[in-house]
Amino acid sequence: MAYSDEFLGYLELKQDLLFNKIPPEARRSYITQALEIGQKAALQVPTASITRLYEQANIKIVKVEKSGQLFKTKLRAQFEEGPDHTEKVTYYKESIENLARSGGLSYDQALKIHLAHEFFHYWEMEKATPVNEQLAKVKLTKVFGWQRYGTILRTSEIAANAFAKTFLKLPFLPNLYDYKYLITTKELPTDWLTQAYTAYQDEVGEN
Repeated sequence: MAYSDEFLGYLELKQDLLFNKIPPEARRSYITQALEIGQKAALQVPTASITRLYEQANIKIVKVEKSGQLFKTKLRAQFEEGPDHTEKVTYYKESIENLARSGGLSYDQALKIHLAHEFFHYWEMEKATPVNEQLAKVKLTKVFGWQRYGTILRTSEIAANAFAKTFLKLPFLPNLYDYKYLITTKELPTDWLTQAYTAYQDEVGEN
């Protein structure tokens, strides 16, 4: 089944800690705006080579042979900004190899997807305002009568996926490979995507 960008963006949005604070009628807007930001960013970069982008931005690429993990979260790549704007992206070779196998990708394809995704996080910090800060804030619980607000952090991930898809000319948002991996490793049931799509249709629906 061909899954739309909006559906795959919805799966990311649902992971946000403040998802339930987003008015149901506004959820589609967060998804489409984040997708558009990532797509536009991909069309603005000056080269079609991901390694050349890293060279131009002076971002160091660090390879770690083993799998990456932070607490219970598996890591494949992460962008870090050090002192004096010394940026680097660390990728975990074994984790990327595992994803490539489950998704029917070559190692090089899987690596480029992760490098493109992480480059977007550099771009939004250095060239633009973070995606979550560009979109409407949501109301949080009042404290002593004071209205608090929060931002939807997962919109940055939606935009990064849209950037990677557009830049690398992928057939779908690359977070689909994450779900295929989780299904292959039995961390999700085999019909999880079908169930998630039904829930999405009921809640948001396609255009």
